[in-house]
Amino acid sequence: MQEFKEGGISNSRGIPAEQKAFGFQLDFGLKIGIAPNEADYLKDLISNPEKLKDYVYSPIK
Repeated sequence: MQEFKEGGISNSRGIPAEQKAFGFQLDFGLKIGIAPNEADYLKDLISNPEKLKDYVYSPIK
């Protein structure tokens, strides 16, 4: 049984799966012309597991 937090993020997926998902977002974004600061932000999240964990599991506002 998977547990989902508010907003649909699965608590059982883990950070490696989130890194892959953010990597896909980055690749796609670069293909369609994502802003450089957004690309840098995604790269930072992907390369910093603790920062990514804080982002993924932060409460939705």
